[in-house]
Amino acid sequence: MGLFLKWNDIVLRDRIEADLLDHRRWFTNERAWMDWDAPWEEDFTPQETEAVLEKMAKRLSLPPPEIRPALEVCNTEGVHVGVVNSYFIDDNPLKLAAGIGIRETAYQGKGYGRQALPLWLAYLFAASGRDILYTETWSGNLRMVRLAESCGFMVAERKVSHIQVRGSSYDGLAFSLTRPRLEVIYPGLVDLCKGLLL
Repeated sequence: MGLFLKWNDIVLRDRIEADLLDHRRWFTNERAWMDWDAPWEEDFTPQETEAVLEKMAKRLSLPPPEIRPALEVCNTEGVHVGVVNSYFIDDNPLKLAAGIGIRETAYQGKGYGRQALPLWLAYLFAASGRDILYTETWSGNLRMVRLAESCGFMVAERKVSHIQVRGSSYDGLAFSLTRPRLEVIYPGLVDLCKGLLL
């Protein structure tokens, strides 16, 4: 059985083959999330989309890594609404960053991100043993800025007028979060994840 983390109205779980259909739709038809995730990037070409989906499919045939780099976001009714992920900022292994995308448009603004991101952060703290995590966004993505702040993230770096989006300049933002700060805001959540990982 794969990894399955449940908290309130949200579930984070390992990817299954059926998820690939949703990811294909999110890269082709259901694309509103791209206006906020990284809108300065060019749209994926059909070839790039296929390459991403092929990589996802190949990973399904491999044993999952001990510390998951991504999990799928579902509600407790089983509706697949998005994904959480992690990566190293500038390939620096000391700067593990968490990301989130509620990609199903009908489920945006419903509070799923406010549950999925803290759970994902708690998992990353519990699984990695790290004391600090990061996240990145741009100053025009006010929903992500507010979400990061609600989890206890504080601005660690601001690159002024670093990003151009739809003809306007925005700051690039990097946030940092300590494990004790998350534990104050969400008491018991890291321990919950630790218990689920045993």
